[in-house]
Order: sequence, then structure tokens, then C-alpha cells
Amino acid sequence: MKKFQKLCNLTILLGLAFYPLSVFALQKNETIYSTLNYDGSSYKTIVSNHLSWISYDNVEDNSELKEILNISGDETYERKENKLSWKAMGNDIFYQGTTNKNLPIQSEIKYFLNEEEKQLEEMLGKEGKIKIQIKLSNQLKNHVKINGTSTELYTPFVTTVGTMLDSKYNKNISINNGKIISTGTRNMVVGLAAPGLYDSVKLDKLKELDEITITYETTNFYLNSIYLVSTPKLLEEVDLKVFHKMDELYNNMYELQKNMDKLEQGTKELEQGANVLTKGSSELKNGLKSANQAINELKNGTMNLEKGLTKVLLSLKNAEQEFAKINLTQSVAELNKLKTQNIQTIQSLLKKTKLTEEQLSKLYIEQKLNLYQGDDINLQSLKSTYELVTLLKANNHAIDTTIKTIQTLNPKLQELLNTLKSAISQLDNGSKQLTNGITKLQAGINDLYNGSITLNNGTNTLAKGASDLSKGATALNKQGIQKLNNYVQILKNYSNKLEALIKLSEEYSGFTSNNSNQTTFISVIKGAKINYKK
Repeated sequence: MKKFQKLCNLTILLGLAFYPLSVFALQKNETIYSTLNYDGSSYKTIVSNHLSWISYDNVEDNSELKEILNISGDETYERKENKLSWKAMGNDIFYQGTTNKNLPIQSEIKYFLNEEEKQLEEMLGKEGKIKIQIKLSNQLKNHVKINGTSTELYTPFVTTVGTMLDSKYNKNISINNGKIISTGTRNMVVGLAAPGLYDSVKLDKLKELDEITITYETTNFYLNSIYLVSTPKLLEEVDLKVFHKMDELYNNMYELQKNMDKLEQGTKELEQGANVLTKGSSELKNGLKSANQAINELKNGTMNLEKGLTKVLLSLKNAEQEFAKINLTQSVAELNKLKTQNIQTIQSLLKKTKLTEEQLSKLYIEQKLNLYQGDDINLQSLKSTYELVTLLKANNHAIDTTIKTIQTLNPKLQELLNTLKSAISQLDNGSKQLTNGITKLQAGINDLYNGSITLNNGTNTLAKGASDLSKGATALNKQGIQKLNNYVQILKNYSNKLEALIKLSEEYSGFTSNNSNQTTFISVIKGAKINYKK
């Protein structure tokens, strides 16, 4: 029923598209009348042309018809191959002619009685379950370039199939891609088809639009006339705006994907930097631990003074070298830079949604987007945007905490190192101050060691947060943004094909001419019955 509704909307648009234009230019309406055999094959075709908005000058026309006859007036014409020059008198001209040309929409009709295929004549007057199957095939195949690739597309046609069934003999009537309208004593059966559309677009939902099947139960079968009306006109130029919007969506999605790739790469670089900082702080902590153990050995008399001082000095030297390697100022600058990038990314994401952060959060909660797994592009985009903004804000909070820790500990660590140097100098001044120097040295190393533990914990937290952010950004990119981008790519492919199909529809200029503004095919299968009552 949904397909039928869509095709009904197309039919309405067709009526608007066919409304005469109020311009003084030659207008040509071409109507092709064909009589079909019971199996759907054509055996007689007559074409009727209507020329309007005619001046008193000669009217130049184009036609392949034979046996042309003016059926509305006395105007005559001169013919040179397919060019007709009518001696106009200011009146509309109606003329007919014949052609042996094959119809662009071919039909194949089969009849079934109680699920068994039969010839129509065998079924007349019989009782049982009837099925009439009408298969339509589009003969106008075109090779069209889409994004540089040659693609087979069929000139789009919409075909209406209609017949009447008597309520006295028939019941339980159904039709695919159509509708049954009852008038009480009779039933109007109408179906719509778009032969060739599935072959052009390859969309499974359109696969059944090249066939009309009518089923019903009867107590006295006879065939009422079946009419098939086809037209190649689909949409007007104004309706192409939807494809321009698709182009805009595609471009925006491209920018979002590009920025998301940059963000993902940035989080990986942050993770690498955090790991380096964590390794350096861990080595500093281990060096101070070794120095502390050496002081204890010295203080407890487990080693001689010279050996103890040498080991302490060596440990402090190693600790100072490791501390010097850690460029805390640069680390703080890089963290601030990342925080700024995160803020800019949040602002960019919110700008694309045209929502404030509060509005986005409220919509995420109300729509329960944390559980959403559907294919709606807008909801997927809002879900991905909210989750990424939340992730970036959490990362900024971790960055602020780490910067505060570094800025607090940096001067204290430097001061403690200076204290250690002073204590070592005091040891060199003489053994009288050795005890006090060792005590101060041990206290300084303990303070420095405790500070290095705090620093190491902070860098571990940063490394874990950076790792989580990197994993989250990668997952969001792969499962959210890239998936959304793939949907947009698919829509883009369909929109390009549909746009090309509409262009083919606009370029269709006639069945037996090249200057028709409107072409309509009307085919009829005449009714059949036997003359007795059941």
C-alpha cells in the first residue's frame, strides 16, 4: 500500500506537470492508442497528435506516422521525410496516423484458474479462483555516465492498469501495488507500476513494481476490458531541489568525517605522549627510591661513608638527569593545546547540530539515544555528536587535573633537588655535620620520592584517560561517523541515479516524433464473455 501511495503521488505530480503552459509557443500532445491481444501483445496502433498555440503562419512539425489524416479541420500539410509543414489558419490541429513501431512498454498477460495457467477462452463462464498476471517490461534502455561510470538506466515510465469487476459474480478481490474501489454493484480495480525502475536503481523495495496481479473468486468468469495508461513524465524541475539538498548533506558529511579522522589521530598522538610522560615519571620515582635505600644503608652503617656518599651522589645524579628529561613546561603547553582543540571541536559539533549543549543533552535523554540502534541519519548524528561532546569534556577535566598537579609539584620538586644539592655540599664540608646532613638528605629524598609518586599517579591517570579517549574516538569514528558516512554515500548513489532518471524523463520527446511536449500511451485489452447465464 505504501508503494501504491507513492505512485499515486507521482500521478498527481504528473497532472501538474501536464498542465498547459501560458506561453505562445507550439505545444504538441501525442497520444498513442493500441489494441492488445489477450496475451498482451499489440496488434493495432493509432497515434493522435494535437497541435496548439498555433499562429497564422506555417507550423513546422515532426512525425514518423503513415496515413496521416486531419480530423479537426481543413488544414493541409507538405511532407519532406519526417518534417511536416502545416498551412495553419490559427486553429488547433488534430491529426491521426498509423505506425508499426513497437511500444516502449511491452506487456505479457497470463490467466490462471484455481492456480492452473489456462488460455482465456478455456476459463470463460467457469467458477473458481481467478488470477490475472500482467508483467510489464521497459524497452527504452540508455547508457548514462554517472560519476564517470557508464550505467544502464531505463527511461522511467509510470503505468496505470484499470478494469471493472461485477460484485454479483466476484468477491475477495485483491491487487498488488493498487487499490479496490467499490461502488456497490461494481468494483473499480486500479494498479500502478513503474517498469524498469528496479533495474535502474537496484533497490529491493522497487522489485515488484513491474508486475500487476489481480486475484478474486468468481461464480461466472468473464473478462472486462483492461486499460493500461503509460507516461514517461515523472517530476518537474522544481522537484530536483531535493537532490541539491542531498549534495549539501554529502558535503557536510565529508567535512565531519575529515574532522573526525583528525580528532582520532590527535587522540592517538596524545596517548603516545602520555605514555612517554608516564615512563619518565616512573623512572624518576625508581631513581629516588634507590637514593633513599642508599641513605638508609649509609645511616645504618651497612656501608662505609665514602661508598655510601658515592652511591648517593650517583643515584641523585641519575634522578636529576631523568627529571631534566621531563619537559614539564612543554607537556603543559601540549595539554593546553589539546584542551583548546577539544573545545573548538565541541563548538564545531554543536554548530552543525544548531543546538546548544543543554538542548542536545535534553534531546539525547528524551529520545533515549543511548539505546538507539536504528538507521535514521539525523538521530544517529545527534547520538554520535552528544557522546563525542561528553567524551571530550571528560578528557578536558582530566587535562585540567593533570596540569594542576604538574604546576604544583614542579617548583616543589626543583626546590627539593636544590635542597639535596645543598645537603651533599654540607657532607663534603666535614664529618661533624654528617649526621645532620644525612637526616636532611633523607627527609628531602623522602619528600621528593613522595612527590614523584603523586606525579607518577597523575601521569598514569592521564595515560589511561588518553587511552580511553583514543579507543572511544576510534570506536565512534568506526561505528558511528563512518557508518553514517556510508549511509550518506548510499543515498548519494541513489540520488545520482534518480536525478539521471528524471533527466531521461524530461528528454523524452515522443514516440513517433521528436517534438512532443506530452506523450501518453493508452492500451486496451477488449473484454470477452460467453452469452449465457450460469
